[in-house]
Amino acid sequence: MSGRLSGKIAIVTGAGSRGSGLGNGKATTMLFAREGAKVLCALDILRNNVGIESRKDLLEVIGFVRSIAVQLGPKSIRVNAIAPGPVWTPMVEDLGPDARERRRRASPLGTEGTGLDVGWGAVYLASDEARWVTGQTLISR
Repeated sequence: MSGRLSGKIAIVTGAGSRGSGLGNGKATTMLFAREGAKVLCALDILRNNVGIESRKDLLEVIGFVRSIAVQLGPKSIRVNAIAPGPVWTPMVEDLGPDARERRRRASPLGTEGTGLDVGWGAVYLASDEARWVTGQTLISR
């Protein structure tokens, strides 16, 4: 533990996970706690936003984050989001090998991410290293 998030309070939405697997929310919660944050986990606080289905959905998330960031910025509250692309989590474990291969080929890096990949992005956004970052959506494809 490096203590990067020591003294911070984090609300992680979508922190449930199917079975014993490691989903995005579970991984983020685990890493936040490891880095010293006090973590509150919430399920479906706004809506079930697993899998942004269209460009319109993504643009709505980006607009929402920017709007809230402008409102809360004067109070020194940073607002950011993560819109992960193809991430291997328990939510998609029922996909067959063909679907997984299509997901990998559609990614610029030619691979699927993991819950930990998403979690480390969240640790960065919550840390002091991102003290000047607000209103942004980390998009991985």
